[in-house]
Amino acid sequence: MTEMGKNSLCLKKGETKNYRSVKSTVPRIRIKIGNSVVKALFDTGAERSVISSTFFHKLKEGQELINFTKEVDVDLFSINDRRLVTEGTITVNFFVAEESPRQALRQKFIVVNGIVEDCVLGRDALWKHQFIYNGKQQSIYRVPEIDHFQETENPFVISKSLRIPPNSTSLLETREEETHLFNPLNTCHFVRCCNTPSGLSLEPYISTTPNRSLRVVTVNGTDKTIFLPRLTVLGILRISRPSRKPVETMASISVASDPINT
Repeated sequence: MTEMGKNSLCLKKGETKNYRSVKSTVPRIRIKIGNSVVKALFDTGAERSVISSTFFHKLKEGQELINFTKEVDVDLFSINDRRLVTEGTITVNFFVAEESPRQALRQKFIVVNGIVEDCVLGRDALWKHQFIYNGKQQSIYRVPEIDHFQETENPFVISKSLRIPPNSTSLLETREEETHLFNPLNTCHFVRCCNTPSGLSLEPYISTTPNRSLRVVTVNGTDKTIFLPRLTVLGILRISRPSRKPVETMASISVASDPINT
């Protein structure tokens, strides 16, 4: 099974001739495993993440906390379709050096003999840890996990009884003291209650003037007046707030655009 495509940059020594005339640059990010810092190649052409045997033994000498097994569940090949020699698989926690606050990212790496790069983050790591590469800006971002957001549920209740004439609309709005809920960084989701009267449509939206508030347009599409008693719950408003500071919601990671070492 080939786990690295034809364009993979994870090469055996002596097999770099296809890249000697290539002047393009490749993105790298600094990651930290224990006390060791390495520039990891950001490689969307690699199915799996790998580290060199040289860097692996450096981690062992530094007594870093790693989980090692000699088992490798795939066969890896170079761009010349030569099978790469592997020593095993390690599972470690790593941190992105420029990310703040730092989050421990659990990742498996296959240990490979004789490759140029010390560490390659393949598509398995990029998807698992939600990395995004912006080619135009030559930047790498990492989107926070969903548990970085605090979610609350707030019932949308009418404070007084309401009569909606046939084939007409009525506008409902949250109270002024609740406008703080609708910060631009928050995500809002309105879930209609299942026991609202038949023929009554609810169209929620966030207004921006004169202040940010939730407004619900109630539409009576019937030929009869619809009566809503006081304290009727029309729906549930789910609000997700980022638990980090706004500038840290998406961590910008610097990219070292170094030429490929050949």
